[in-house]
Amino acid sequence: MARPGYGPAGVICVAGAKECVADRVARVCAPDGLEWVTVACLAGETCTAGECGPTAVTACTPYTGQCVNGAAAVCKADGSGYSITDCPGASVCTGAGLCQGVACVVGTRCSAQGNLRTCASASTASWPMRARR
Repeated sequence: MARPGYGPAGVICVAGAKECVADRVARVCAPDGLEWVTVACLAGETCTAGECGPTAVTACTPYTGQCVNGAAAVCKADGSGYSITDCPGASVCTGAGLCQGVACVVGTRCSAQGNLRTCASASTASWPMRARR
């Protein structure tokens, strides 16, 4: 006889169903539907949609930059990684993802790959390469 609220013959869950019961604990319904099997996530894992997997880690600090093989690399807004942009013309990447060079006219603006820049000095043109927001 079935228990009230549990379905036929003691079934308490749908076979194979998965759910999280805590940040680092998942559970799976047994093949016969009669019990839940608890699964503790390993170190560095969290439970998402009933399965343990790698904990989301930001790859970088948003909007910080660096130079990578001569290109400007600026961390994306969500910290998921870098947006790489080649420095234009005769400019070179220096510092925290800044392109500098002598290839501009003071006060002019240019846009490359969605990045708006203004030339400040013809001798040491400097403009940050910012990721789109």
